[in-house]
Amino acid sequence: MEWKHCYSCMGELPAPGAVCPRCGYDNTKDPQEQPGHVLPCGTVLNGKYITGRVLGQGGFGITYIGFDLSLEQPVCIKEYFPAGLAMRSGTQSGIVLWSSGENTQGLKKGRESFVREAQRAAKLRGLAHVVNVWEVFYENETAYITMEYIEGETLKDRLVRTQKPLGERECVELLTPVMEDLEKAHGLGIIHRDIKPDNIMLRENGEPVLLDMGAAKDLIRAEQNGTLSSTAVVSEGFSPLEQYSKKNKTGPYTDVYAMCATIYYCVTGKVLNPPTERVVEDDLDLSGFTAPFASVLEKGLAVKAQDRLQTMGELLTALGGDTREQDYQAAKTLFERGDKASLLAASSMFKSLNGYRDAAALAEGCKKRLEEIEKEKAREQVSSGGNSGNNGGNAGKTGGGRKPPLQKLAVPIVSGALLLGAGGYFILTHSDNNVKPTPPPHQVIAESATPTPEPTLESTPLPTPMLSPTPKETPTPKPTSTPKPTATATPKPTADYDLSKAEVGSYITFGTYEQDNNTANGKEDVEWMVLAKEGDRVLLISRYALDCQQYNISMTDVTWETCSLRKWLNGTFLNDAFSEAEKAMIPSVTVSADKNPRYSSSPGNSTTDQVFLLSITEVKKYFSSDEARKCAPTAYALAQGSWTNETDKVDGKATCVWWLRSPGIYSYSAAGVYPVGSVGDFGFSVYDGTGAVRPALWVNLGS
Repeated sequence: MEWKHCYSCMGELPAPGAVCPRCGYDNTKDPQEQPGHVLPCGTVLNGKYITGRVLGQGGFGITYIGFDLSLEQPVCIKEYFPAGLAMRSGTQSGIVLWSSGENTQGLKKGRESFVREAQRAAKLRGLAHVVNVWEVFYENETAYITMEYIEGETLKDRLVRTQKPLGERECVELLTPVMEDLEKAHGLGIIHRDIKPDNIMLRENGEPVLLDMGAAKDLIRAEQNGTLSSTAVVSEGFSPLEQYSKKNKTGPYTDVYAMCATIYYCVTGKVLNPPTERVVEDDLDLSGFTAPFASVLEKGLAVKAQDRLQTMGELLTALGGDTREQDYQAAKTLFERGDKASLLAASSMFKSLNGYRDAAALAEGCKKRLEEIEKEKAREQVSSGGNSGNNGGNAGKTGGGRKPPLQKLAVPIVSGALLLGAGGYFILTHSDNNVKPTPPPHQVIAESATPTPEPTLESTPLPTPMLSPTPKETPTPKPTSTPKPTATATPKPTADYDLSKAEVGSYITFGTYEQDNNTANGKEDVEWMVLAKEGDRVLLISRYALDCQQYNISMTDVTWETCSLRKWLNGTFLNDAFSEAEKAMIPSVTVSADKNPRYSSSPGNSTTDQVFLLSITEVKKYFSSDEARKCAPTAYALAQGSWTNETDKVDGKATCVWWLRSPGIYSYSAAGVYPVGSVGDFGFSVYDGTGAVRPALWVNLGS
């Protein structure tokens, strides 16, 4: 076999032994050029793994980059090789020789513990934020573990490179997925024992992954009768007191301490003093943290294990990063309603709660109920087959048959908590039709002399609420440009704006757009809130939600760059809302492809736009609270299908859901803001027809 892979990155080479075009490693060097106690590059293990350069060495083993010849992909190979207690045979370089004497038996027991721990860690395979263990085997009188190879950099390397500590909430959002997976590991009796920034890898997309789930440092120490120095199995500043003595037991609380020490380091850039010093004089300095956050860290970093937060779940709850119970209860409410839409949403929620309580069983229950609904629907169609001809005339008029009426709520909404789960789901009933019908362009709507009352939950059938993405349903698409009722309109009024008075937090008028849903009186001036002022330009967002549009007119993977809403904003809306002189005042700007801070879905590429939507990061930056993010739709936006919650109001008006440009958890979902003002980073189906639009734009003051 001709070997044409780089020993440093395992990328393919243009020729055997060439300089790697990917990482620059000189493969012309003798592959035997490794320190004497490590395996030479090119060593074949278990008949299918090729070893490469050393990735790291610790007190109990050596880690190499490797290549799986059968799967043709890079892997990580860990070798059990306790420092100072094992060496290589001079004639057979791969064979491990154990030191003689009383340590020998303990070392071999440590090897078995190394294998058992790897076997247990393999049960966690499939968790997104814990490194996957592939295989464990014996060779060279020792043991090896092969694991997923992750490209990226460690959390410590990232912090050192950027020289920028993380904020409290930023740190919690980053590490919450790791803590959630650690809790699952603890449920299987697996304690990590070596959590630190060096052992948290950040993938190229920023997603964190915990390394070393097969670590057996404590097990080795405990089974060597204390002959191995305890200082060889702790990480200074991150390991708790119980890891400094063979007499102490470890448990989930051990990982709680290490995780809190990691958070402390990420936010302050400082390593804690070891607990052996803190037990004499506790100098824990939490002055740089907010009071609530400091209180949590104080409990998580207690020197004595019994005084500490005991589980990762407790830590998550205290930090505000665990929303699973709220999501679980919201999903159960949906499940109990039993209609198709609720069951589809509940099923998606239960699947996202994999491993939490009885979520898996309830997801299966949703599936069975949905199957029953489909069977019942089929029976009804068969039984009513003879009457199908009665609707022929109506079908011809509507161009596709009558749509079933939208369903009303089965129970009244009494609070924002009933409206949505913390993970981003609406617990509402809806019909199979996702879009409110609009009159054809030729239809003239008679105008009433009295203003059209705003719809209420009691008097008006609800439009389809924004649900968690459910790609199985394909509702009738909503047109990109919604036809407006035709009527004799008055000339477009001149917007009364004075940009010289534009200050952050103030309101100005700029441009015009239909808002009261009465075209006879012409379009109304648009009110804008000033979000930022930079030199001679200001960033504006509409005070009210001006329209209701789908994020995308087809149910497919999409980003802000490719969505139909972006095209509508920079085409139909821009031309309808602004005169040529006004459009000249709106510059084209670079709109960054901001990632979802919680999920790893692709944000696409940055764009150049005149009109855009805010991202998750921006909406949290410019609006400091949920209350500030609440937004009411105009009467026109309501008529176009904007969904509101009568329980939550701003300026006496019911608030709505409005779109953000950031992706949701899936590539066919987009983030939004709920009527209660919280940010729905889980996202909503891009095909949903009830999301309101708050355009944002920059305006040049000097134009």
